[in-house]
Formats: sequence, C-alpha cells, structure tokens
Amino acid sequence: MSTLGNDLIQSLSEVLAHARGEGPAIVHAPVAPREVRKRARRK
Repeated sequence: MSTLGNDLIQSLSEVLAHARGEGPAIVHAPVAPREVRKRARRK
C-alpha cells in the first residue's frame, strides 16, 4: 500500500481512538485571527 494509504489508515485509527476517549489528545491554544493576519502581512 502507498505511504498516503498507510497515513490515512493511521489517522483514521487515531480519530476513532480520540472519539472513544482513548489515547493522547493534542490541545491547541486558541489563536486570534488578527494576530494571524498581522504575521501573514510581514512575509
């Protein structure tokens, strides 16, 4: 199977585990949209 296929299967397995409340969960801090736009203009 291709790398994409393997990655897809793994990610879907992680989604199911997360939905069941199993495994680690990554929590991201909220980001202010204004900050994103400010940083995008700098480049």
